[in-house]
Order: sequence, then C-alpha cells, then structure tokens
Amino acid sequence: MPETAEPQDELDDLTALLWLVAAGDGQAFSRLYDSEGARLYTLALRMVGTNQLAVEIVHGALLQVWRGLARFDPQSGPPRAWLISLVRNRAIELLRRRQRDGLGQDMALRQVDLDADLGRLAAAANPAAHRLRVALDGLERDGQLLLLLSYLDGMSPGEIAHRVRLPIGTVKSWTRRSLELLRGAWDQPA
Repeated sequence: MPETAEPQDELDDLTALLWLVAAGDGQAFSRLYDSEGARLYTLALRMVGTNQLAVEIVHGALLQVWRGLARFDPQSGPPRAWLISLVRNRAIELLRRRQRDGLGQDMALRQVDLDADLGRLAAAANPAAHRLRVALDGLERDGQLLLLLSYLDGMSPGEIAHRVRLPIGTVKSWTRRSLELLRGAWDQPA
C-alpha cells in the first residue's frame, strides 16, 4: 500500500514555519507562501471559479496566520490540512455571502447598463422603448438582470444558472416572477 502521509520532517518543518509566521517573521511568511501558496490557490480557484477571488482568499487565510488570528494546534491534525481548512472555510464564507447578496458578484460585475440596452430598442425607432423602460424600472434589479440575460443576451436558464451560480430552479422561478411583474406593469395604462 503506498504511503500517503506526509513525512514527519516535512510536517515538523511546516509546523515550525507556521509558528514563525504567527510570531511575525517576514521571511517565514514568504517561505510559507512559496511552499503552500500554489496548492491553496488551486483549491480556492476550484471553489470560487475566479482568479482574483482565489488570490484574495489565499492571501486572507495566510494573513490570518501572520496576524495570529488563526492559531495552529498540532494536536488537531497535520499543518497542511489546517491551512487547507482555513482556505476552504474562507471560500465557503464568500460563496454563502454572495448567494445571500442576491445574484452575486458575477451579476454586479456584468455592469448591465439598462439605458444602453434599451437605447438599442429606441435606436431601432421602437415607440414602446420608453414604456418598456418604465415597466422594467418597476422590477427589482435582480429581476431586471435575469430578464436582460435571457432576452437581450439570449442565454438559456441553464446558462444563466451557471453564470450567476444559482440553482436552475431559482433562476427559472425568479425569471418567471419578473416576467409576470413586467407583464402586469406593461398592461397598466400608459
């Protein structure tokens, strides 16, 4: 059976490195980043899907060690597993926060400019563009964005769900609700 455990010397070196980092040793921090950063980054990237967020997660986890906010206990397990749990927990917190905040950062980063999108309709000499703008303004921002992804960008519910990292059922129900509200507002006398 192949040996999967880390050699004891490596564990001891990493444990000592963590203690030095927590004590404020800058060279130890640099060595820790060099030895563990790529592994931790790969985990964070797999979890959050974007380079910038993965880098921030790893940097934040290692700063926790540096500031002494996260104390390693050798009795609780191997030091590498502890570092991985710091990164994993930070990634999970970020994903949960993004889900609580509505459609998440992907939607915010899209920077949909409703005026520009509706300007395309107006430029086509569509007399209903103003009326559509008024009806869309009555929707919540998340609903507006889902409708725009669906109708102006031509994305399927599955593509939208993947992009905004929400369950497909949630995307479908929010889109349906937004479309019903839009129809209700459209049916109001002008």
